[in-house]
Amino acid sequence: MTSTVADIIKDSMRVIGAIAKSETPPTDEMNENLRALNIMLGSAPLKRFMLRGLVNTTHTLVVGTYSYTIGTTGTIAVTKPIKIVQAELIDSDSYNHPLDIISQDNYMNRSGRIVDDGRPDALYYSPGTTQQTAQLGTIYLVPVPSYADTLSIWMQSAFTSFTALTTSINFEDMYLEAIKYNLAVRLWPEYHGYTVDVPASIAALAMESVKMLEDSNATIPTANCDLTTEAPYDIYNG
Repeated sequence: MTSTVADIIKDSMRVIGAIAKSETPPTDEMNENLRALNIMLGSAPLKRFMLRGLVNTTHTLVVGTYSYTIGTTGTIAVTKPIKIVQAELIDSDSYNHPLDIISQDNYMNRSGRIVDDGRPDALYYSPGTTQQTAQLGTIYLVPVPSYADTLSIWMQSAFTSFTALTTSINFEDMYLEAIKYNLAVRLWPEYHGYTVDVPASIAALAMESVKMLEDSNATIPTANCDLTTEAPYDIYNG
């Protein structure tokens, strides 16, 4: 189904009774609601299962360089990730070497993290400060790379903001219902005030549509066994 940004905003406005069927609101009102839509979409990827899949990007490492900025103006010039979920190095023979995604505490406690060199086995991602002139994060690798491997990362990224009411919405159809009813919930107080609750039927549709998306996108992790011995293991005696 092909829809424009204006279509989905008007759909949401009709749900809450802000406009009548076939009515077109003033442009300034539509632009205000466009801002509300972009704010809502910007927060949606914070919930992992709102995403159908992760965004992948690659970058060739520089020997001796352990940190790389990432963002539209960064060394890795892509939209700044919300979170890096998986990463690996691909060597010159096309073999892959998985990287552990570690926390800041883990990174800071790594002895020799900016001195020791070799093939990195861990990655720490700092998204940077909340308020920046240009949104940039930084990727740190441990140990310092001694090979010009290819870094491949899978990341959660924010949805692209819409710049115009005439822009086509390229989401899968199953996302349109969630956008329609959740935007309606966001717009409700703008038209009815904060003292009047969102009707239960609208709130239920908003919650149900998001739940359906999350259920559809959820993955079942594979269980791993941490036992390293090849000998029979006695679970009672250890």
